[in-house]
Amino acid sequence: MTGNPADKGEAESKRATTDAEHDVSHTTAKAGPVSVKASSGVAKEDPDGSAGSWNQTVGSDKDALGGPVGAGAAR
Repeated sequence: MTGNPADKGEAESKRATTDAEHDVSHTTAKAGPVSVKASSGVAKEDPDGSAGSWNQTVGSDKDALGGPVGAGAAR
């Protein structure tokens, strides 16, 4: 094997640190409309979030159908 043992030790140390940071950043607890993340704290979900997603889907469908037909009112 090649390489400086000191560099290898430093690389392993950095890898262990970044692995731990990655695990913490992806740890989430969720209870109903509230989420708790170690990295960002407590957050409450927006109750209108699903309505916005639905509106976006319907708008996309209207554009897909209205464009080829030429129906400007469908856009």
